[in-house]
Amino acid sequence: MIAANPNAIFEDLFLYDEYIEMGDIEQRYHLQPFERRKIYNDFCEIKDVSGETNRDKIKRIRGLYHNKKSKKDESWSFTDFKSFYYWYVAQYDKQKSCCEYCKTPEKNIAIITRKIKAKGFKSRGKHLEVERRDSTVGNNKYNKDNCVLCCIFCNNAKSTLFKQDEFKPIADGIGLAVRNILKIDKFSNKLDLSC
Repeated sequence: MIAANPNAIFEDLFLYDEYIEMGDIEQRYHLQPFERRKIYNDFCEIKDVSGETNRDKIKRIRGLYHNKKSKKDESWSFTDFKSFYYWYVAQYDKQKSCCEYCKTPEKNIAIITRKIKAKGFKSRGKHLEVERRDSTVGNNKYNKDNCVLCCIFCNNAKSTLFKQDEFKPIADGIGLAVRNILKIDKFSNKLDLSC
């Protein structure tokens, strides 16, 4: 019988930025090695509604965190991966997995980007990206109050040129264009119309 709280083990295994020795986890939670491996493996293979495993989702979000953090950008304000991860998951739920600007569901953006063979769409586009609402001087922090999740099309179009309210008419046009593309697409029966 496993005597530990699986959620606590989950935090130790996945959410801390530093490497944690497996022996330390086993000792901390009074686990035998086979118990720790079972909790870890079971958790890793759980899939969300999109079919993404926990392992892949955390790896992807960790990649977003390190990509922004590694640029040595003064505007990056998330202190550690754990705070970024919890912000990302809460924001994703708050936005109902839709782009903040054009309101297109992530699933629909992924359908389009899978078909595009353009440069840059191999590593980007399948998932929502971190974007600053306001990137003007003095307000350009990457933090929980100034960041949202958006699709690759809105992220590229907004760039650092517009504030969120200034970008709204453009985002509405992007959303309309995406919906029109998807209406004539053979995948239209797989569309997510939740936003």
